[in-house]
Amino acid sequence: MKPRRITTSFLSPEQNWIIHKVSTDLTGVVVAIVGIAGTLGATALAQRAAARDKRLDAKIQHDIRAQERQESVRAAAHAEKRAIYADLNAAAREFRTVGHDYLVDKLRGADLEDLEQIEMTRAKYRDIYARAQMVLPDRVLEVTSELNQCLGYSYRALRDIDNGFDRSIAIESLHRRYDGALRGGCACCAACCGRTSA
Repeated sequence: MKPRRITTSFLSPEQNWIIHKVSTDLTGVVVAIVGIAGTLGATALAQRAAARDKRLDAKIQHDIRAQERQESVRAAAHAEKRAIYADLNAAAREFRTVGHDYLVDKLRGADLEDLEQIEMTRAKYRDIYARAQMVLPDRVLEVTSELNQCLGYSYRALRDIDNGFDRSIAIESLHRRYDGALRGGCACCAACCGRTSA
């Protein structure tokens, strides 16, 4: 298709030819400028879109890592609680067993002067109980606090027996406490020192 010639009636043919030549040249320049602008604009838009995609991808990766860290922290806290539950339970059982064994020997009439084993298991129990107080939820701490109180009263009664003081509790009563289960409160409080659990 041939370009249309712009003609004006008041111009001479040479002037019409110059106008046609300038308009054709100007059209080429405008097309070239538009082409260059389009090429550069497309490149700039592509780079901008790529940068936006990278930022979005980085944010998604950051969020995924943050969520994984939170899950890891939660899992570690849960594992620590489980370990403390197990350690506290084992230490309390050991403390109770050592006290029970001491009382059985006293009931058999053995002359026991040394509470070293009881002291060692008590120290171990106290360390684990102190750790548990920092980690365990309040509801669990209520129960462990009551257990701690009962073991403390029992320990005091054992010390009184060992030191030959006026017994705050009969050996047989304390033995029943060690053999019995806690029901509806701290049974040893009433047995050891006449206190009732609130």
